Amino acid sequence: MTGARAAGGLRIAVSAGHDLIAAAVLKLLYERDVAVADVIALSDEADPDLERSGPLWGDSTIELVDTATADLAGVDLLFLCPPCAHPLALLERAVESGARVIDLIGVARDGGEAAIVAPDLPAFPGSVVDLKPDPEARVYRCPDPLALILATVLAPLAVECGLSSLRVQWLLPASSLGEPGIRELAGQAENLFNQRDLPTALYGRQIAFNLLAGAPAPADSLQSSAHDLEQLLGDHDIPVDQRAVWVPVFFGVSATLWIETRQAVTQERLTALLREAPGLLLAEPGTPETPFPSPVEHALESDAVHLGLLGPDLAAVHGQVLWLVADDVRRGRALAAVRIAERLVEVLADPGAAA
Repeated sequence: MTGARAAGGLRIAVSAGHDLIAAAVLKLLYERDVAVADVIALSDEADPDLERSGPLWGDSTIELVDTATADLAGVDLLFLCPPCAHPLALLERAVESGARVIDLIGVARDGGEAAIVAPDLPAFPGSVVDLKPDPEARVYRCPDPLALILATVLAPLAVECGLSSLRVQWLLPASSLGEPGIRELAGQAENLFNQRDLPTALYGRQIAFNLLAGAPAPADSLQSSAHDLEQLLGDHDIPVDQRAVWVPVFFGVSATLWIETRQAVTQERLTALLREAPGLLLAEPGTPETPFPSPVEHALESDAVHLGLLGPDLAAVHGQVLWLVADDVRRGRALAAVRIAERLVEVLADPGAAA
């Protein structure tokens, strides 16, 4: 089944149509009323025996199509979503068939063939990030989701008072590992209550009601985050130390940030900067209407990065400590991809109109 809604709209394909990120991309496209004429949901696991459901387009379920045999002729735009067995091969097939590709996996990160596109971030001096898609390009790469979340927070501080250093302690949810991560956490919780053996295919150990450092090792995701953060910030590149712990939370990434600025900034000015910054929602201290943000209460299904101020960093000269939560699937990945698509539609319609 396809989702026909807009005559003359885009014919869209999504990879990993059975998983979280593709479903979030389609949900946002539908909610934001992007002109879509047809949707193809690809899956490496499009096997009727697996009883996998396709993603939703509005109230309709889209039938999964096997990635290896799918006909991409006539597809205008492929959202290359993880997990994908052979992402580079799929990307090349799509381009050869005439489609443009929004890369949410980072296939071209090492090769450098596709610049990052981040329409909602400031244009920092020295940044190699495109603020609008190049109409002549065929592949547009989304930022790493953790880097994008960090850059959204750091941008107003970088502009106002410069940055000296950053330390981050991430708390990673099961959604960072996609649908398999959700299933394993849920299966472990259920089996613990029923005194059965725990499924440990992904984590290798018990994650339910537990905390795990380095299992599965988050080194690759943190390396990707550091690489993309450097490109996003341009001349504001700073020493960054990122660490991660896996937590028994289904959705919503959290982090404590220790930020040192080059110039002093008062708590009052910091509050004003973060309150006014696009893409951020600040929990004001002492206001019951905006309690300290949590993944479940604030991040889930939100397009914003939610912040709480923890106060000055007493171990730094000009240091501040912040707490953030964000929906890593919707805010970190899907919204970034959909914003590229929206800007691409504008640029293709009138290349000179989009600033």
